[in-house]
Amino acid sequence: MTASAPRLHIERLVIVESRSPATFIRDIRLRTGLNIVWAEELTPAGGATEVERAGHGVGKSTFTLMLRAVLGDDGAAVKTMRNHLSEFYGSGGIAAEVVTGEKRFAVLRSFGQQSFALENATVEDLFEENAEANAVAFSAYVAALGEHACLLRMPTRTLPITGQTVEWSHIVCWIARDQALGLRQYFEWRNDDGTGLRRKVMDPPALVRLVLGLLGDAEAKAEKRISTIYGELSRARDTLRSEEQRGTNTRSIVETQLRVWAGVSSSLQMVTDDLFAESVETEIVRRAAQLETKNDDDRTLIATLDRDLIEVAADVKVQERIVELAKARWEESVALRCKDDTSLKEIRERRDTLLTLTGMCQYGGVAYPECSYVQTQRDVVKLTAKRDINVLTKTIEVQGDREAAEKADYEREAKALGMLMDARERMIGHRAALSFEIERRLRQLGEGDGVRRTLRQWQESQRAAETEKLRDARAAVLNFERNLETAKGAKVAAQQQVSEREQQITKRVAKLAEAFGVNGRYVPSDEKRPFQMLGADGDAYTVLEILLGDLACALDGASGGGAHPGLLIFDCPREREMSPHLYDRFLTLVDEACKAVPGLQVILTTTTPPPGMLCEPPTRILKLSRASDDDLLLKRRIENLLARAVPSSREMTDEDEG
Repeated sequence: MTASAPRLHIERLVIVESRSPATFIRDIRLRTGLNIVWAEELTPAGGATEVERAGHGVGKSTFTLMLRAVLGDDGAAVKTMRNHLSEFYGSGGIAAEVVTGEKRFAVLRSFGQQSFALENATVEDLFEENAEANAVAFSAYVAALGEHACLLRMPTRTLPITGQTVEWSHIVCWIARDQALGLRQYFEWRNDDGTGLRRKVMDPPALVRLVLGLLGDAEAKAEKRISTIYGELSRARDTLRSEEQRGTNTRSIVETQLRVWAGVSSSLQMVTDDLFAESVETEIVRRAAQLETKNDDDRTLIATLDRDLIEVAADVKVQERIVELAKARWEESVALRCKDDTSLKEIRERRDTLLTLTGMCQYGGVAYPECSYVQTQRDVVKLTAKRDINVLTKTIEVQGDREAAEKADYEREAKALGMLMDARERMIGHRAALSFEIERRLRQLGEGDGVRRTLRQWQESQRAAETEKLRDARAAVLNFERNLETAKGAKVAAQQQVSEREQQITKRVAKLAEAFGVNGRYVPSDEKRPFQMLGADGDAYTVLEILLGDLACALDGASGGGAHPGLLIFDCPREREMSPHLYDRFLTLVDEACKAVPGLQVILTTTTPPPGMLCEPPTRILKLSRASDDDLLLKRRIENLLARAVPSSREMTDEDEG
């Protein structure tokens, strides 16, 4: 392929109403150079409204989506267009003749059916009876298109850092921007579903530099190395901060523990060289001495209590014997009294029985009151019972007095025993409390030993410059910083190898900017405005910078430099803030550039009348308006496709079948 031959060129675009029979709505011929689709605004005549006269809604954006479709774009906007048109032209589609290098393809991108391509064929060949038998799968066509139009010329196809492989779909996003997005920043290409690049901000600039031949393997490797080192350096710095914080935290924790144990305020200094000044260290020593002294005092008290407990135990034993003896005497008197009570009761019962007998005697056969034996026994019982009752009554009275005296003696001695035992329990409780306090202080002293060890460690850490881990962390950070500088140096060296290419791009941008009376430059490191018009401010010049940047890249590719396919699709750039004067100058500049570099193809839609002869064929390839249905792109009124932001849920899954 010669330098002037197009790397990518769309020669023909046909809107197909149906495949069988083959019926075309429009057959549009394109050429290398500038191709303008003009949506003419009608003059105010015949009572037409502003909407009816405007050049909007006639199909110019749909036309650019059709161009993107035959180039293999499958973004959300293209899917929306195809799904929508399939409702009206179910068997139709978009046919095109596309040339890339030495290869020529006829491609059919259907609205709702199978898509395919033919090599070295025309649009008419797509509708021959056995066309699909000789067809190339649509995915294979897109792959071949990308290879020959761009990818084969790239020094590397791998994006730095992520290692993502560059695909043709990424390039199409750049050369045919979403009209709905607007021209706000150079690297914003898609409005909805993205570009397919993993890093939304970093990858588009890297992709452009790859395509322009400004990012080779050496720089890509250096960039990846820099990214890796940045990650390692970040982790090393985190470790260093952690170790530094650990030392600070450890000292703070130790200091807090020391102050809590010593019971001192946070304002008291930790150590001092003044023998008479107070410090946490002196308070710790004083506190430990206080605990030891208190334990010694309590141990002395325990020894005294132990001696007293021995004496009390002896007294308790003696008193227990006295209480047992008193209890035995009391129980004896109770038993005697109980025995006399029983005898007295028996005498009274026998007497009362004899005195109250009634009825007939079974032996004498006479009544008891008339029985002489019974009468005799009654007289005897009266006398003896009276005597015995008197004797027993006196005895019981004497025994009662003795019982009361013995009970009083027992209760007195038992009370004395209780008092001795209570005193012993109090002494035992006191001893247990003293022992508990001694154990508690011993634990405090044990903790104090740990605190004193901690104090020594704290004093050593205060004297030590830094720990071994801290030194290692600091050394690791310094090492990674040196490695980072080395990697950056390698990146600079790699960039210097392509400095001539940067100068070539800068010269193209500067030459294009001269047409507007300002200086231009290319700054590849700028991730928002790589192409700059110096001294030109405002939204109009922001748009113009983007357009001139794209034009410079396409001119470079069409001239044989880099890997740009040399094709651009601009959808209504005039609607993005440019004044009529700037816009006319821009269109004229594009036409001049295309004539200077025959391999360049720029396809542009506009509602503003192109200047001079650019509004006439061959530059103006299609004129649309609302004058009649025949002047609309599809020759019928169809709802504006751009109003449908979300594609249909029905996905196109049949395109990979040949």
